[in-house]
Amino acid sequence: MSPTTITTVCRNAVIGATMALVAQGCAAGDSSDVEVRDNVEVLDQAMMAGTEVLDDALVVPNSQGWLAGIAPGHVLVSDVNNGYIRRVIGVERNGDHTVVSTEAGAITDALATAQFQHTYQDGVAFDPDRAEMVDFGINIDISNRVLFEREGLKVVLDEGVINFNPTVDFNLDIGFFTVKDFRLVATGELDADLLVTATAEAGFSAGGLDFTTELYRSEPKTIVHHIGPIPFVEVVEAAVSARFVVHAEGTAHAEVGGRADGVVTAGLVMADGRISPVSNVEFGVEAIGPALNAAAQVTARVELKPSIEVRFFSLADVNINVDAYGNFAGRGTFDASTGGFEGDIDCNLDFGLSADIDAHLNLFGLGNHTPQLFDINKPIACPF
Repeated sequence: MSPTTITTVCRNAVIGATMALVAQGCAAGDSSDVEVRDNVEVLDQAMMAGTEVLDDALVVPNSQGWLAGIAPGHVLVSDVNNGYIRRVIGVERNGDHTVVSTEAGAITDALATAQFQHTYQDGVAFDPDRAEMVDFGINIDISNRVLFEREGLKVVLDEGVINFNPTVDFNLDIGFFTVKDFRLVATGELDADLLVTATAEAGFSAGGLDFTTELYRSEPKTIVHHIGPIPFVEVVEAAVSARFVVHAEGTAHAEVGGRADGVVTAGLVMADGRISPVSNVEFGVEAIGPALNAAAQVTARVELKPSIEVRFFSLADVNINVDAYGNFAGRGTFDASTGGFEGDIDCNLDFGLSADIDAHLNLFGLGNHTPQLFDINKPIACPF
């Protein structure tokens, strides 16, 4: 039996028109010339009622009528539980239930031919199943938060503001049962304000204190498109973490921080049958502080790290990670009676922006990819 051919063009344009999607060129998802393989069963919510979903099996009530035609070699696709594509490897009746043993499938197990693309504009996606907008951008203020307080050291995030609302382009082209083209690229303005204060008590000594804490994580946002009759499930999640590294001796009080703003592009594209990273960054920085009040020396590094993760079904994910960081090293002796430093002060300050991707693309038959995209560092003159 030959694959089923279905042609759909801009299937969500009518729904999207009321939500300003017409101007975005089928941003809700545009699929065309879809050929579905003939051994595929699409399971909706009603067909999954009463079914227990395990990592390697579905435990299905015998009352479900679709079970009658299922055999090893069939492919099950569903948007339930963040979606899945599974190959059936065994079917065994057990009392009033049937255990359908499965293994992870690929998008080409369900589709022989398809072209699918969408664009999420400025940190906002349209979910055509629910006909609603989904916000996945990062716009947070996590200032005045104690990051660390023990062992004679207190570290406070005095300023922690980050805004990142990228436009995400996704393109998938399947032909002759293989992925011919893949593109996932995020481009957006990044604004980050970062200021950390570290205070060490008398006699404090840290040879290399290094800690990371998560400051923010969004609720997962599920978006269901359709490539012909096949549901295509994406889950988008955003997070922000902070990292602080300090070397200090004696009594010290130091501030380090900066402001960065610019445009960041990060992603993966397929060219000549191979996945390659794409990136570009243009940004400016200015120092906040630094301030140093020390009877010895302090070196510190602080990082504010936003990330956006896009998961496809439960089988693939792409993490785009950005790191806005500052480094400060100061050495001097502060004279409280004069409010100044004795002798010369050694000071070095820089601020930078880096990005990397952590991608697992077995769903598309494209393997794993962890490229470093860029790391741009700019020295800043110390104000004292």
